[in-house]
Amino acid sequence: MTYQIMRALKAGRTLFDGQEACAGQLGSGECGRTLRYTARASYAEDLSGMDRDRPTDPCPATKH
Repeated sequence: MTYQIMRALKAGRTLFDGQEACAGQLGSGECGRTLRYTARASYAEDLSGMDRDRPTDPCPATKH
């Protein structure tokens, strides 16, 4: 299931759903349950290049 969710996120999808069958055991038998999910994602704009010329404090919580 993680692969399916990560693939949707990497593709920039904002709404996706899926399902995954449980491969575990319940007592001596197979689980037989299916997990179904619906997800909504939002993405922040990329700020990685912002204010590159401004020095940053390596430890902003600490007062020097």
